[in-house]
Amino acid sequence: GQQKWVTQDGATIVTQHGRLVKTLLGGDNLIDVNNLATDPLAKPGQIIDGATWTRTLGWTEHRQVRYATARSVFTWRGTDRVNVGSEETAVRVLDEEVTTDQTRWRNRYWVDSEGQIRQTEQYLGANYFPVKTTLIKAAKS
Repeated sequence: GQQKWVTQDGATIVTQHGRLVKTLLGGDNLIDVNNLATDPLAKPGQIIDGATWTRTLGWTEHRQVRYATARSVFTWRGTDRVNVGSEETAVRVLDEEVTTDQTRWRNRYWVDSEGQIRQTEQYLGANYFPVKTTLIKAAKS
């Protein structure tokens, strides 16, 4: 399922399996991501290097609607630690190289030993409007 989050400044972001799928930021937004049923982030602990995923993205840029087919290639990039308060969690770093006809960019995910995405750095569109999230405590389903 999808989870909705309200930021400190009143914006709303919607995530599914840690991936940004929609935003309500007051300005430009991510408005659509399709093919979520096959998103490898549904089971990040099972992603192997070179795994791919294709979907269509819709977003606004300077209030103009844009759509693009995006193809992702996933690669593990070693280990790191995520610090939240006094708690430190060991994680693996997962890079997602996203390519469209026009451009390319990288999203990054920090995944703990249980396969939970603890931190992300994602873009709404082609290197446009970076959004960083940190999971403080996992939601119960």
